[in-house]
Amino acid sequence: MYQRQGKLAHNFQSTLSENAFRQKALMAFKDEMLLDFINIEDADESNITKKGVLPDTMGMYEFLDYVKKAFNIPSVNYAGKVKEVSTVGICGGSGGDLIDEVAPQVDAYVTGDLKYHSGLKASDYNILLVDVGHHVEVIMVHKLKELLEKE
Repeated sequence: MYQRQGKLAHNFQSTLSENAFRQKALMAFKDEMLLDFINIEDADESNITKKGVLPDTMGMYEFLDYVKKAFNIPSVNYAGKVKEVSTVGICGGSGGDLIDEVAPQVDAYVTGDLKYHSGLKASDYNILLVDVGHHVEVIMVHKLKELLEKE
């Protein structure tokens, strides 16, 4: 279902050797693209996931189309069902392990590489869980490139 759009590093540990540099790359990722959110804040204790409010509330299918357009991908996987989406969480990489912390705060949670059990939890929490695969990592590529060129 997913199409690869170029080669992306999937592991900061092996790609970026120094811990401080990995942290800088992560912080740059968080600020690169947040789906036009307003009132952006951290959504988890590790500060990896951000949450924000969309400028206008959207219906579920309208939001799914919005995510596909934002990530320039033809399809997404999703679990759960909501009538409207206003508050959204986003996490680069595989954010399924953070669902218990993030889900009570949002209507929709966008991340990648989700597993079956995360989908079940989406239904339990009454949220929309959107899996954009490794395309979620695309949102940090330009900032990471800038950081690598500076160092």
